[in-house]
Amino acid sequence: MSKYREALLEQVLEEVWLTGNATIRKDQLYHWTGVERKVKKPYRVLHSLWEDLCQEFGHDEALPLQILEGEHFISLRRERFSNETEKPLADLI
Repeated sequence: MSKYREALLEQVLEEVWLTGNATIRKDQLYHWTGVERKVKKPYRVLHSLWEDLCQEFGHDEALPLQILEGEHFISLRRERFSNETEKPLADLI
């Protein structure tokens, strides 16, 4: 994988770190990781980069990362950090 494509995936994972989630089109993921169909390689690459990012922020191992998968997209989601809150939109209006 080229450094440019690796940097694009790192940006996606940094968004997950900062905001809790990010969505990417499957065709982008496959293109960036150099595959043409669904195989395990793209997910292994994501896990490796996520593990590196978590270690960069002081964790010994990768934090749990969930994948919501649709026909044409995947959404990556991490668990909430202790300083984050979650509530229904209706509670805010």
